[in-house]
Amino acid sequence: MSNDRIYIRFKGRVLGPVNSEKIREMIKRGQITRQHELSPDGTSWRLASEYEEFFPSQVTKGVATTAAAKVVEKAQATESPKEWYAHFDDANQGPVDESGLRLWIASGKVNGKTMLWKNGMAEWMEAGMMRPEWFSKNNSRTAVTTSNTDATPSDGDGSISSYAVDAYKPRGWILFLAICAVIYSSLSVMGGTLAFIGVASAPGSGPIKALGVVTSLLILVAFCVAFYISILLFRVASSVQVLRYRQTNAEVQAVFQTYSKFWTTLGIFVMSMLIALFLLTFMFLALGVSVSSILQRDS
Repeated sequence: MSNDRIYIRFKGRVLGPVNSEKIREMIKRGQITRQHELSPDGTSWRLASEYEEFFPSQVTKGVATTAAAKVVEKAQATESPKEWYAHFDDANQGPVDESGLRLWIASGKVNGKTMLWKNGMAEWMEAGMMRPEWFSKNNSRTAVTTSNTDATPSDGDGSISSYAVDAYKPRGWILFLAICAVIYSSLSVMGGTLAFIGVASAPGSGPIKALGVVTSLLILVAFCVAFYISILLFRVASSVQVLRYRQTNAEVQAVFQTYSKFWTTLGIFVMSMLIALFLLTFMFLALGVSVSSILQRDS
C-alpha cells in the first residue's frame, strides 16, 4: 500500500486520502478500528484488519472483526437512557442520554473529533465518524485530514460560545440604560400630552395656531416612539439574560434578532425626526415665527 494515499471508508462515508503515519495515529486514538475499510485508490476496499502493517495478525481475527462490527451497528441502532460517554476536559464525562449528548454538542463541549463510547461498543470512536449526521461535512473532514492530534473544538462549535459570552457582557449597562430610558420617556409622554392639550385648547386660529398644534403633536408622537424604543431595549436585556444559562445557536440568533429590531427601529426614528425637523424649520421660516413666540402667544 502507498504511504501517502490511503482512503478510509465507514458506513459508506469516504475520508482521505491520508498517509500511513496518520493512519497509525488514528488507530492509536481509536479513530480507526478493524471494522473500517481502507483503500489505496478509493476503488478497491479491504477491511483495515487485513492490513498487517496496521493490525498485526491475531487468532480468529475475521470472527472478531465481524463481531465487533455487528456490536457497533447494534449499539448505533438502539438507544438506551444515559449510556453515552464523551472524553473532554481531560476526563471521561457521562453517562448521559442522547439529548444530553446533543446539548454538549450545541454548547461546543463535544465536536466532531471528540471520542465517544456507549454500552455495547468495543472501542471508543470519534464522534464525527460514528455519527456524521450530527456535524457538518467540513468539520468531519477536518477531523480526519488535519495534522493536529489535539482534540480541539472546530471554529463553528467554538464561535457559538464565544458569541454568547460577548453578547452577555454588556447586559448590565443595557438594563441600566433601559430603565433610565423608560423613566425619561414616560415623563416626557406625560409632559408632551399636557403641552399638546394646552396648545390645542389655546384661543386663536390661523396658520400659526395650526403650526403650533402640529409641532406639539409631533413632539408627543416622538416621545411615544421613544418609550417604545426603551421597551425594546428592555427586551434586548431580557434576551441576553438567557445566554447565562443556555448558550445554544438558537438563543444567540434570538439575541441578534432582538438587537437588529432595536437598532432598525432606532434608525427609522432618528431619520423620521430629522425629516420632520427639517420640514418644521422650513414652515417656521416661511411664516416668520419662532417656537418661543408661539409659546408666548399661547400663554
